[in-house]
Amino acid sequence: MIDHIPSLTSLIDRCAHRAAMHFRTKTALLNNAAPIVSFTFDDVPESAFSVGAATLDAHGVKGTFYIAGALCDTVDSDGRSLITSPECLELHRRGHEIGCHTFSHRKVGSLDHQALHLEIERNKAFFSAIDSSIVLENFAYPYNQATPRSKLMLQRRFRSCRAGVPGVNVGSVDLGLLKTVEIRECALSGADLRNWIDEARATRGWLIFLTHDVGPNPGPWGCSPELLETAVSYALSRECAVLSVRDAMSRIGL
Repeated sequence: MIDHIPSLTSLIDRCAHRAAMHFRTKTALLNNAAPIVSFTFDDVPESAFSVGAATLDAHGVKGTFYIAGALCDTVDSDGRSLITSPECLELHRRGHEIGCHTFSHRKVGSLDHQALHLEIERNKAFFSAIDSSIVLENFAYPYNQATPRSKLMLQRRFRSCRAGVPGVNVGSVDLGLLKTVEIRECALSGADLRNWIDEARATRGWLIFLTHDVGPNPGPWGCSPELLETAVSYALSRECAVLSVRDAMSRIGL
């Protein structure tokens, strides 16, 4: 019986997430004059700061880094160093956005209302202690999994919430579950990324990319510097506005 618990839990998580996808209570009509591409990083490995942010900076554009405060100054299970508190401050000072990823990086479906509220408040307090001008305006679901209950609560607290539903945000969009495309070295090629950007350009939509670590030997959820460079360069060459989630929301008027 115990052997079936992980698969049952996974099934419940998937069903809850699918229900959240169809539970729209905070919608907006995108009316941007030009296609928008946003680059986002989750957790955040140190390489997302040292390589990912540097790549964006080299092109004069900014990204969004969804960070769980409890992960800062730690090493993950794969032995990768995660971003430090001073590096978070440096990101902020360089104009990149820091978004909320809960404090302890826990699945929102495992938290009741009070526990989720405390996770958000602890993360806000953590970053406020680093610099009082850091305001967490946008949220990303840990493990890219939402539930209808958590979605309803979180979209009241944040300007937007982002999850792992692939696609370009266009027309009437769900601000409680923005679509995203993962840049994973093992799953997407440069041609795939260019196709996504071309779709955003053709539909005048908002394409949000997501990755984790950025290095020569990336993990299963990360990408190489070359692949990230390909996406950033191509988006700019196709006359897309490359903006953080915060700045994209303001550009759209949300």
